[in-house]
Amino acid sequence: MKRFIVFLLLIIGFSSWSVAQEVDSTLSILNYNAYHGFSGDEDLENKYIEWVRAVDPDIVAYQEMNGYNQNDIGELANSYGHPYAVIMNREFGVPVTHPLAITSKFPILNVERVMDNMWHGYMYANIKGIHLFTTHLAPFTLHDRKKDIRKIIAQAGLLPEDENIIIAGDLNSLSPRDSSFYGERLLNSMKRIE
Repeated sequence: MKRFIVFLLLIIGFSSWSVAQEVDSTLSILNYNAYHGFSGDEDLENKYIEWVRAVDPDIVAYQEMNGYNQNDIGELANSYGHPYAVIMNREFGVPVTHPLAITSKFPILNVERVMDNMWHGYMYANIKGIHLFTTHLAPFTLHDRKKDIRKIIAQAGLLPEDENIIIAGDLNSLSPRDSSFYGERLLNSMKRIE
């Protein structure tokens, strides 16, 4: 099998990606920025759960799971059929302001929570032979986003060349599709190089 890296670019929203396996099966991955933990809106969370049940992904990579702890992410995961869940937050000694999380139908192995010298950090896990990195890159400067992604790519580079790698998350990229949502202040700040 060939090594690959996939970047799922999101500010707020979702994306789904299927990874073909050698054994003629697929693995579906949903990347979702919950925007401050669904902003504490129970109705919104319930609609989301309904939607995820319909989409039925094998893995969900989250950003901004504010207000969630390990028990909460486990309950959320169970509500849509994922028996496995991990989170990166203060509960694990990681001082992150917008927690990352992963849920899965399959065991989540070798979890690493990395925050050192990064804006929001990243989580690494191995799920069904896929090396998954989920991150939330620096929001304000290109310099900081590049620094964050270089660290993730450096760790991915330590893996054997024939391994499958996915890098997903909120990469705080600017997209023409989202331009109507950008205010001038946000646009100027994200374009700032340093």
